[in-house]
Amino acid sequence: RKIATHVAFRMAKVKHLRSSMTTLPQQVLDREPTVQEFQTLLDWLNEPRGNLEFFHRTVFSAFDKNGNGYLEPDELDAFLDVYYQAGSIFAGDVRLPEKATLKQNLLDNFDTDGDGQISFRELQSILQAGGSALVTEDRPPQPEGPAKLK
Repeated sequence: RKIATHVAFRMAKVKHLRSSMTTLPQQVLDREPTVQEFQTLLDWLNEPRGNLEFFHRTVFSAFDKNGNGYLEPDELDAFLDVYYQAGSIFAGDVRLPEKATLKQNLLDNFDTDGDGQISFRELQSILQAGGSALVTEDRPPQPEGPAKLK
């Protein structure tokens, strides 16, 4: 709840000021949002796109422990641990590779700037890809274009 509140307060300021989460001045970050800023956020959260971004930012903030705007290797490990826990929907899925392999696959496929850490936008791409970003399986090549019936 604390993380979600923190994210909501930051998003309220960002949406109202039409700024970026990483470019807000510290004095703006330190204060609570105004009523108008919070209303702007509530209006935006009522849109599916806003609701999804709030979810993504909350997940990101839960694992970005030092708040530097990146999931560094140890923070990425903590994020990936969730998929290997007993209650995970991926637990026991034979397509889920060893954690080290999965980590390397995510860095290879989603770390677009090659810095060895995951930014919010990169994590957002991972989350939008869903389970397909996490599991590996050999898929037969798909024919191009519509299949022809005989």
